[in-house]
Amino acid sequence: MRRLKRITPARILSWEPCNPPYTDERVKELFGGRRSATMREILTVRNVPPADLIWLACHGGVLDDKTLRLFAAYCAGRALRRERKAGREPDARSWKAVCVARRFAMGKATTGELRAAREAAREAAWAAGEGARAAGAAAWVTGEAAGEAAGAAARVAAREAGAAAGAAGAAARTAARVAREATWAAPRAAARAAAWAAWEAAWAAAGEAAREAREEEAKQQLAWLRRYLG
Repeated sequence: MRRLKRITPARILSWEPCNPPYTDERVKELFGGRRSATMREILTVRNVPPADLIWLACHGGVLDDKTLRLFAAYCAGRALRRERKAGREPDARSWKAVCVARRFAMGKATTGELRAAREAAREAAWAAGEGARAAGAAAWVTGEAAGEAAGAAARVAAREAGAAAGAAGAAARTAARVAREATWAAPRAAARAAAWAAWEAAWAAAGEAAREAREEEAKQQLAWLRRYLG
């Protein structure tokens, strides 16, 4: 079992948790009367929103660099697999970035490889964004032409198709951004940015069920941490 650092209520309060408001009494209550606790122990608390526990885990000194990097890679991988399941195959550069981030965490990739993977993932995210804008614009033009030829109903349908294409493109772009975030040089930045971006990717991909998808993503991230920490 991994040896983890102990955290005190005072240290958590110094980070100013605010959603929902965490008072001195509330934080001490979460510690169950203990003066300090490890992240493993804190993860057993069941009446705290998953997103808040993820926020805590991503603070410096709570978890080691390797854990943070592997967590970032896990978040990015989930975002890319969601895109694949939706029928939108992510850019190979995004997949490679996740792979390099995971290898770097295990000591099997160099800093130079990580930097190169981040740059490639950044280009993939930009390309996904350009593709989303182009798809939306093309569908809009098609809608205008259809409206002239077949009436307002066809125009509305084509515009709706354009909106759907834009939403799909936004989801693809956000997923690509998660892969990029996982390659940050600083492990805490990588973990935090990848977790947050993965929530956004879940939101973008889910449409009307966006809030539920975001909450489910946070739960899955938390489940991974619990399994990994043992």
